[in-house]
Amino acid sequence: TMPVCATSAKDAILHRPSSPATVIHEPDAGVSKTRVSVLIIGGGPHALAALSALHESSFAFGQFTSDNAFQRRVGFKNLQKIGMVGIIDPNEGFCEGWNKRFASLEIEHLRSPALAHPLAFEPMALVNFALREGREGELLAAPFVSSKLADEGFSMQDPRLYSLPSTALFRDFCASLEARLPHEWYRGYATRVAKDGDSGEYMVSYECEGVEHCVVAEAVIFATGPTGPPIVPSPFLPFMGRLLGQQSSARVTHTAEL
Repeated sequence: TMPVCATSAKDAILHRPSSPATVIHEPDAGVSKTRVSVLIIGGGPHALAALSALHESSFAFGQFTSDNAFQRRVGFKNLQKIGMVGIIDPNEGFCEGWNKRFASLEIEHLRSPALAHPLAFEPMALVNFALREGREGELLAAPFVSSKLADEGFSMQDPRLYSLPSTALFRDFCASLEARLPHEWYRGYATRVAKDGDSGEYMVSYECEGVEHCVVAEAVIFATGPTGPPIVPSPFLPFMGRLLGQQSSARVTHTAEL
């Protein structure tokens, strides 16, 4: 069964009437319809980062001395937290596909440093999580990363920010964010997005196990990662098999197939 979504405050999102509109066709009778303030399509690390940003209280930066200034700069009407956020993704939870591919490839540590994580407004969040959990040993020191970032102008006081987190640590950190950030999860594939020119709302259709559902949102975020056909070096094209619609047996596997 799909979760029931709470109705969000109408004033949570700034409408943008200049955005192109599509004539909305109501879903067929019997199609379940729920409502959220913001709908995120996708359930990977980018989607988790978007959810984190939407609930980030530090949006009220010091330079915003009034609600009007905040609205012009950030886009929300006021400094209050946003309403309900919904997620559409075919998996059961955040980063499930990401975790499966890392496991398939037996990747033990991320190649990005510990400062790169979905809680973008708190650079130390992943390091602090490791310390709280007694897992500092899973932060792999990487002198090359430190020197590379320093060459590019990054200056971090804590050297652990340059370390490479273990895949397990990053997975558990993301799971902790998922557990504490309010959201509603809708399992399925998004099939259609349309905007009502009168109300400014978006109607997003998605399908789960052959059943059509619909979510109405005041704003939609696409966090689906790269789109379009995969970019494959020409020498490997004859060996890619079904990913590119070829009938030959695949000898090279793309990560999208894992």
